[in-house]
Amino acid sequence: MIPRRRDSEMIDTHLDDLQSEMEAGSRTIADIFDRAKALRETLLAQHLEQAAIAGKFVARMRELRSSVQQQKATLSQLRQELRDQRRT
Repeated sequence: MIPRRRDSEMIDTHLDDLQSEMEAGSRTIADIFDRAKALRETLLAQHLEQAAIAGKFVARMRELRSSVQQQKATLSQLRQELRDQRRT
């Protein structure tokens, strides 16, 4: 009988150890999940911030392109006026 009791105690000990390891693994998984969620939120926030900056940059480039086109037109007009004045 004594050997069976000892076997039963060993089995219980191993089961307790297994349960402890499973609980620790579960906590680790929950921690990894929480960290991944926080990282995903941070990356999304950075992506949105960069997208906003890129959008402002594109809008500014359009404004500059328009300004350059207006300046070219004005310069061309001034050159034509100078030519006209030289002829008279």
